[in-house]
Amino acid sequence: MRDDAVAAYQIKYNQKPQFDEEKIFWEASINAREYHTLADLKRAAGIIEQKTGYRMVYGAIHRDEGHLNDEGVL
Repeated sequence: MRDDAVAAYQIKYNQKPQFDEEKIFWEASINAREYHTLADLKRAAGIIEQKTGYRMVYGAIHRDEGHLNDEGVL
């Protein structure tokens, strides 16, 4: 994947990458509601890839975090 990223950068910008090639992985979090599905998050990942060129390599839904209590408070 690193080689693909470097090659894509060189094609897009016609120069060697200006970043440290060993540190090309980034992390992102998407705030989703209880009704969102994995398909929704994959669609969001596709939009992020289209706009930034970053490709999702791992995704997870954590439904046990950030829930509201009985009073509706986090």
